[in-house]
Amino acid sequence: MRKVPHMRNWKKQVLGGVCAAAMLVTLVPATAMAADTSCSVNFEVNDVVVEYADGVKPGATCDVTIAKAVDILGDTLSVPEGKDIDHWTLNGQKVNTGAKVSDPDLQNKTLVATLKDAPKPASFTVTFDLNYEPSADPWQANVESGKTVDKPTDPQREGYTFAGWTTDKEGKNKFDFATPVTSDLNLFAQWTTGEAPKPQTFTVTFNANFEPSWGSYEVKVDSGKTVPQQSVPQREGYTFAGWTTDKEGKNKFDFATPVTSDLNLFAQWTTGEAPKPQTFTVYFGAVDPEDPSIKLDDKSLEREAGQTVGEIPSLNTPGYYIFGWYNGDHSQLYTADQVKAVKVDSDLVFVAALAKKTTPQKTYKVTFGVIDPTDNRTVLYGSTFEYLNGQSVKAPETSKLNIPSGYQLIGWRDNNNTFWSSVDGFKVGTAIKADTTFSAVLAKKDAPKGYYKVTFYWRDNNGHHVSSVNVVKNGKLSKGEVPVPSAFRHHTFYGWFDRSGHRLDLNDAVTADTVYVGYWCNNAWPKPPVGPNQPDVPSTPSTPSTPSVKKVPVYRLYDPASGLHLYTADENERKVLSTQHGWNDEGVVFYATTDKNAAGAKPVYRLTNKATGRHLLTLDENERKVLSTERGWTDEGVAWYQTSAGTVPVYRMYSESKAEHLYTTDLNEYTFNATRGWTQEGVAWKGL
Repeated sequence: MRKVPHMRNWKKQVLGGVCAAAMLVTLVPATAMAADTSCSVNFEVNDVVVEYADGVKPGATCDVTIAKAVDILGDTLSVPEGKDIDHWTLNGQKVNTGAKVSDPDLQNKTLVATLKDAPKPASFTVTFDLNYEPSADPWQANVESGKTVDKPTDPQREGYTFAGWTTDKEGKNKFDFATPVTSDLNLFAQWTTGEAPKPQTFTVTFNANFEPSWGSYEVKVDSGKTVPQQSVPQREGYTFAGWTTDKEGKNKFDFATPVTSDLNLFAQWTTGEAPKPQTFTVYFGAVDPEDPSIKLDDKSLEREAGQTVGEIPSLNTPGYYIFGWYNGDHSQLYTADQVKAVKVDSDLVFVAALAKKTTPQKTYKVTFGVIDPTDNRTVLYGSTFEYLNGQSVKAPETSKLNIPSGYQLIGWRDNNNTFWSSVDGFKVGTAIKADTTFSAVLAKKDAPKGYYKVTFYWRDNNGHHVSSVNVVKNGKLSKGEVPVPSAFRHHTFYGWFDRSGHRLDLNDAVTADTVYVGYWCNNAWPKPPVGPNQPDVPSTPSTPSTPSVKKVPVYRLYDPASGLHLYTADENERKVLSTQHGWNDEGVVFYATTDKNAAGAKPVYRLTNKATGRHLLTLDENERKVLSTERGWTDEGVAWYQTSAGTVPVYRMYSESKAEHLYTTDLNEYTFNATRGWTQEGVAWKGL
């Protein structure tokens, strides 16, 4: 615990009149004034350390929590302006502030504050409207919540007199500028017809009232106003005794009296110079806490009786931080602001309360994260730890990582994409030389010998899900082993499909590890064909040998810079984008027709959002109308047509993370993307 040094031979009266002037002043250690303390905890904020111990401040005991100790230390903690303390750490680990400062694990330890931005107070806008036409535009003032708005200078209007501000245009509710502002506010100027009469002014003459003198001077004062206070006049050998309304000095003038006529004021004098005010010395000193015989620095101020101490002189205390000021007998600890406000009526002594400056150890932030392997997006676990230089890293317990069923942790991958089977024992500052993030590497658990693993992926209103079940080789799934998805907005669950597009049939034997994806159909779209009659859809459509309509290829292009796709039947657009603008040509995705006269022709529209660069294709007239008239999308017209000859389903899916639609005839792509966070929206139209 910090020991307060003895300080001798400071012959000044101490605060509170404990010792008289010219007496020997001795500052005794805190331990001489109170029982031995049983706690000593250091608090470091912004590289400055302050010790908490029994009696260090009023109310400071060892039977309090860390949070209470922080409250007691108050502004002795050097929290920068605009910051708050978020939490405390000990050796890089977050500390429970409900623990007692007497906890043995905390003794002589340093708790380090982690800071955060202090919340900015809410502010509101006050609008001042002159309330006539034509007039200047309204002006505004921003006011913090709970504060009052400054009253502006009264506005002027030719032919009118300003009558005040109201909260309504009609002038019924006068606004009181002493009212705290708690919401946005509109104030309206009110006017009365006719110019305001100019106030009558009177002359107040100040006479020196002695010969020979400096004479007199005049001050103009509006009727009903008071006379401004004047500087004290000087006369050698005399003391100024005030102003009177008569030359003889019988009627003293009260400067609070409103002026209603011209006025003569006369200075009054008493013989002899005015006595000089009594002055006192305010002494500030600091000694080395390790060797009290060594004086570090001292300075003195002279203050007149009745003045406050004011600004504190800067003392040179190498290696130490001044966190407060003791009075001369060490009976009271003051903050700097409290010292500044002390009224001086005697000589005073203040002794610097010192704490040793510490060089903060370099700390590193080590973050551990787990991402859901079923969508590569959802964060299952994330936590950051602060480690001091030289400390060893310890990964979180596996049980806390929220690893999904069917998966196991096999290691960690760092910022540099380096795989580590374990990071426990990594030394900060050597193995880890910067803030580092370790991402969990997960792998599917193998099914037991003699079993196959059947995995189900699906999405519903509760998020993304994955579950798995082990089935005896060549055995069958039971109904109870198949998940039942909950509702999903605007969709109907349509069944489970494997990677090949085969629908789950409980009568089928399980002959290999199998993945099923829950298939949802948008309620606005026709349902795709399923079951044994489902057509085998090629990834690249083939041309029918006897086309019934003139068909054109629809190309898909990809922009690596933006990550966006575009679909076009325009050969020129395809060529320009792929050869001049860096788009990748992904080839033909399906066939359509641009013949509006084809049998059963229905237009497929293309819209673009110029704010994001994204495109959307739709057969739905209502969707086209809403997007183009209410949502800011631009209607680019008909891209191609669906016809009655179309047999190839074109599936539409949507990614919330990418905010993009994707279109494909490849059921494998459609099914697989559902496991990567894409929402299946069903068949958008049918191609050729």
